[in-house]
Order: sequence, then C-alpha cells, then structure tokens
Amino acid sequence: VWQRLLKFLNISKVMTVDEADRPRCLIVAANKLNIKSFAIQHGLINETSSAYLIPSKNEILVPNTTFLWGDNFKELLMNNTNVYNENNLCVIGQPRTDYLYKKMKDKQFIKDNEKKILFVTQPIEDLAEGAINMLCEALIGLENYKLIIKLHPADRFFSIYEECCIKNGITNYEITKEMDIYDALIWCDLIISVHSTVVLEGAILNKPSICILLPKYNDEGNFVKDGLSIGANSSIELH
Repeated sequence: VWQRLLKFLNISKVMTVDEADRPRCLIVAANKLNIKSFAIQHGLINETSSAYLIPSKNEILVPNTTFLWGDNFKELLMNNTNVYNENNLCVIGQPRTDYLYKKMKDKQFIKDNEKKILFVTQPIEDLAEGAINMLCEALIGLENYKLIIKLHPADRFFSIYEECCIKNGITNYEITKEMDIYDALIWCDLIISVHSTVVLEGAILNKPSICILLPKYNDEGNFVKDGLSIGANSSIELH
C-alpha cells in the first residue's frame, strides 16, 4: 500500500519518527522504490527496544540515514544489530534542546513557595495503576504542593488517576492532556515518572527527577542506572 501511495504522489523523500510498525513499512516501501528514506530517533533506545534491535541482516529494513540524539545510541545500534553502521547513522543531538531553552527564556510563571510536582504518565494500564498508587500513597502527609498529572497523548486512563487521588485524599491536583508538556516542565520543581523520555528533557533544564521502579517496569530507560534520576521502589522511598 505504501509503495502504491508513494508512486501515486510522486514522493521523492520520506522521513519517519521512530522505526517500528507502520514507520517500518514506509521505510521498506521507500527503499524498494529507491526513494531516500530518513528517520529521527523518538524516545530512548536501549537493549529492549524492539523498534531498533531487529534480528536481521537485511538493510532494506532500515532508512538510508537514522538521526540520533547521541553517540551512546549510535554505539548501541552498531554493536547489537547487523543492519546499522557508520554509513546509515548520524548523531545530531536532541533536536528539542534549543527549543526548550528558548521557551524557558520566554515563558514565565508566578514564583511562590508551593512545591510543584509533575507526574508524567505512560499509556500502559498496569504501569499506570502501579505508579499512581505509589505516588498517591507517598503524597499523604505532605503539605504545600501542587501536583500536575500530565497524560501521555495515548493515555486513556484518566479515571484511574482521578479515582486514586480521591481515594487517598489528594486534593491539590490537576489531570491534563492539553497542557503543553514543555510548559509543564518549565513550571515544575520535580518530575516523577516510570521511564518517560520527559525525564531526559527535564534534565536539559536541570530539573530533578524520580523514577518509580515497578517490578515489571524497572528503570527501562536506564535513567537511574545512568545517574540521571533517583529511583524509588516504594511509596516510603518516594515520600
């Protein structure tokens, strides 16, 4: 289908964000038609990233060039696959860095003594339940804070977060999908997540972060391992 569409529209180049599933189909279609194909890294790449660590030697599966955030990701792909190499990988840095710094300079929030906590969700139901339960239990007894629960664009579990807050007597909170994630980053004093890449973007702005460590989802972004975040195994540690 992609091949027919690319030919019909007379497309000369394709660019995807990430390389899994449908983007992979687009890349293969472009390669079969000898159309230049490019991809931009979206999210972390580690030893469990099925979108990148493909068990194949067929280079038609990967773009002509994949643009990466850093040398560590380049080395990981070269050392753990048979399809990525010096010729099809290009390190350009995290493309949102300049945007973040400009936005931080332009955006101003009212400064007060209230502790501003940003909880960044991910669209996985058991992860959502485990993380929000630990967070709400950790907040019991704390005072003078505001919690913003920023929903991932694909997160459909609004009721899970709201019910947990109500059950634990958490009142000073807001659940939002519409708020700009970078406004939320600039606003907050602390980021809490499981392994969202927002932690990495927060680090660009020197925002401290805590990663909730769940039995099934334990530091999959390697943020704690790499010293970027503090890890919390329980609500007591998170508190």
